[in-house]
Amino acid sequence: LFGSESHRSSLADYVDSWPHAGHPAESPSAALADPTTAPKYVFSDRPRPEMLEDFPLTPPWLRIASNLVDPLPAAIQYYLGPPGTGSPFHWHGDAWNALAFGRKKWFLQPPAEAEFSNEPALFRLLRRRQEEEEDQHQQRPDVHEAPTSDRVATELTCTQQAGDVIFVPSGWGHSIFNEMESIGIATEIRAKFNGFG
Repeated sequence: LFGSESHRSSLADYVDSWPHAGHPAESPSAALADPTTAPKYVFSDRPRPEMLEDFPLTPPWLRIASNLVDPLPAAIQYYLGPPGTGSPFHWHGDAWNALAFGRKKWFLQPPAEAEFSNEPALFRLLRRRQEEEEDQHQQRPDVHEAPTSDRVATELTCTQQAGDVIFVPSGWGHSIFNEMESIGIATEIRAKFNGFG
């Protein structure tokens, strides 16, 4: 389970454990106070062979660059999780992510600002929402403060729908948040032109 200690479970038992109504996002202060309330997210590098029967190791759109990409992927993972799950910020080599079912919100950072974090995506979103609410509550219209830093972090966002494929370039920081139950496959590729291959 991504972002927590490892647990052994069948996929059926894991899916049966999903909350049927609501999740910690409905109670921000309670979720932030108790990290054990973070929903568990499965991200595994051990897909069963039958899971890959309809899954090309190198998709057609990457075959056009066969002189740039090794035909064998560096890693193949599958993931699934209920709403509120996701991965903290991290980065690695070039990768593509195919969402079979669900909807995911992506947060991307350029390489110069990429970070590693162990803060669950849900907690990060709740913390930011709480900070924004506190800032709005404390702001007075007649007071304008200058930014405390001349370095402003760049963060891009997008939403991935079922059937969408997202390519994340080498070194780009990224975090995802499952807005609904989500299932898919992620593959890191061995690009011959970067230092991670």
